[in-house]
Amino acid sequence: MRFIIIVLLFLNGSSLRGAPVDSVVVDSSAPLFSLVDLKNGQTIHLEQYRGKVVYLDFWASWCVPCRASFPALSALYQQYSDQGFEVIAVNLDENHSEALQFIEQYPADYRFVAGFDTGIASTYRVDVMPTAYFIDAKGVVRLIHHGFKESHVDFLEAILEKLLAER
Repeated sequence: MRFIIIVLLFLNGSSLRGAPVDSVVVDSSAPLFSLVDLKNGQTIHLEQYRGKVVYLDFWASWCVPCRASFPALSALYQQYSDQGFEVIAVNLDENHSEALQFIEQYPADYRFVAGFDTGIASTYRVDVMPTAYFIDAKGVVRLIHHGFKESHVDFLEAILEKLLAER
């Protein structure tokens, strides 16, 4: 029931408020960051994705639900990337080789960045894996999503389509 209420609030343009001012909450600006791409070593900046809908996904190689989320996110990315959808997967493993091994086992075409010991998990208040933030084209957090199950895909796709239509 709680899930349905949150979906209805989102789709009606309402938000959940009341969190501390320094927290990342729905309708707040997404904190900017610069992180290193795990595959090519280049630095990426969140602000370079302004004008696109971003799914900022925090994950780790030991995260069991992440194994299911990667193929699902990859399919959404392939379907909607030409419409302005980007996925930035922030890895929180201390050892980058474990992250790269996971990516080989569960391949995806989107960006993978190193987030361990950068402060980004603290900034975004990540407390479960995976945790994701839908960020709209204006840089505003529109949804915070904890965990992942296959049954979430239709919900995430509906949110994505709504945010792309708002661009």
